[in-house]
Amino acid sequence: MSRALGIPTDAKQKTLLEAIHEAVTILGSDSLVSKRLGAVADSMASVSPDRWERDTQTLRFEVAEWARDLSFRPRKEAALPSGFPPPTPVGEIEIKTYPGYRKAETQGNSNLAFWTLFTHIKRNGIAMTAPVEMGSFSDAVGTTLAGTMAFLYRDGSLGKPGAQGPVVVADVPAMTVVSTGVRGPQTRDSVRLATQRLQAWLERNRASWTATGSVRVMGYNSPFVPLDENYFEVQIPVQSAGDHGQSLPPD
Repeated sequence: MSRALGIPTDAKQKTLLEAIHEAVTILGSDSLVSKRLGAVADSMASVSPDRWERDTQTLRFEVAEWARDLSFRPRKEAALPSGFPPPTPVGEIEIKTYPGYRKAETQGNSNLAFWTLFTHIKRNGIAMTAPVEMGSFSDAVGTTLAGTMAFLYRDGSLGKPGAQGPVVVADVPAMTVVSTGVRGPQTRDSVRLATQRLQAWLERNRASWTATGSVRVMGYNSPFVPLDENYFEVQIPVQSAGDHGQSLPPD
């Protein structure tokens, strides 16, 4: 049995596993950090004494990064549109309701779309808001053909609906979504993994919630924010399958 500071390895192992299980209970079953800790507990429970010290050193680095997720607060670079709910915490899943809002949307790659929309709001005297809404559309076999990007008006009374060149101004009705927050660069893989978590949540809670629309990404940060401090939400529009209100159902 290896020892450090006079404490037997098996005693340290027991203490760590108890702490992990307590954290999992506090965080709840839908927390991404909770799921990561649960996986750690499963793997560490059978670690041999000769590997224990090495594996716990690796775990310290991972836990420090997960703790950053738990304490992370997105950088506020622009105001939210009127009545919008605050961002979903990183790694959490929640049901949230949005009021109706007005948006200016265009199609194309992200750089072209951004500058097209930026020119639109500058020309019309519309203030920049966060988040920026991003989506995509696909052909009959599911191949993504192009993306969409939309700047959201701070107030639905600004401007008027209709096409303005490559930009279409449209009113979006109030909606409910299931949402998860993500820290780090927005990549195809990070969006895919977040989407899979939401889909798994919907499958577990299919008696209460049903998807009603396509995945959308709500991006909160400009290129001036370091990639590891970027924040975005992945969301799926939903509707209640019964009279369950807006609170999360038990897992």
